[in-house]
Amino acid sequence: MFVRYNRRLTAYYRRALRKERGWEGLLRRELGLDKVEHYVVSRFPVIGTDPAVINYNQIERLRPVAAGIV
Repeated sequence: MFVRYNRRLTAYYRRALRKERGWEGLLRRELGLDKVEHYVVSRFPVIGTDPAVINYNQIERLRPVAAGIV
């Protein structure tokens, strides 16, 4: 049961990231950004290979990225 749930969540997050990456050109153009990085923070534990999907209990992984923005 967990495998099926995990597979469904990873597919959902993959589609969400693809959709967000589609907005990247608009964000760069309208906001004048040079670099846009997309992440999904999952409230539920997800096992996968995509580094852009971060479990909530691993949110510290975003600290270096956020430090680079400021």
